[in-house]
Amino acid sequence: MVEKAELLRVPVFVDLPDDQIAWFIGQAEELRLKPGDTYFRQGDPADAMFVVLEGQLQARGEIGGETVVIAMKPGDVTGVLPFSRMKQFAVGARAVTEARVLRFPSSLFPDLVQKMPEQTQRLVGLMSDRIRETTRLEQQRDRLASLGKLSLTSRKNSGMIGLSPTRPVTGPRPARTSAWAPRPTRCSTPSWPVRTTTPTSSTRASPTWASARHRRHLRPGSRT
Repeated sequence: MVEKAELLRVPVFVDLPDDQIAWFIGQAEELRLKPGDTYFRQGDPADAMFVVLEGQLQARGEIGGETVVIAMKPGDVTGVLPFSRMKQFAVGARAVTEARVLRFPSSLFPDLVQKMPEQTQRLVGLMSDRIRETTRLEQQRDRLASLGKLSLTSRKNSGMIGLSPTRPVTGPRPARTSAWAPRPTRCSTPSWPVRTTTPTSSTRASPTWASARHRRHLRPGSRT
């Protein structure tokens, strides 16, 4: 038997009138779960709202090709909420420890809106929080996917992917040649005419003639 005090500890039920709490308890079903018990599966019709009273529970499923795990504790409200468009549960839920859960059927949501308007507003706010959190996770996933694609594109553009391994160089390495090499020195016969004046006795003794004769000896290709 669920006590009113237990439900008043749940944030969305805080400070609600006793008659509204009593009506909600009267329409709900208490579930007692053992570790490993499943109380809804992924793909089941979304036909109830669940209020966790005791124990630890876990929701798990595949969304968008990724595994999603959600931990639930006492005070959490899960399942379908008023004004939600959910048709099927996107994940499955099971008990991690012994637990007590209050199940409220979605078929009574119209009566809930009329009899408990303040609580309905709180549940709508809870649904908005879920939408924001889901949107944040999707945006984070998209950013990570974009970064992964960008990294892959950068690696392809930089030539890091698809290249065959470089073959090691075998055998002796060719000697490095210098870009500058000295030009060979060309020795050729001078093009100026050679003086063949026959010296006289007076000029042979002259120091000027002797130095000229000495210079002819030093010129390349000259004859004495």
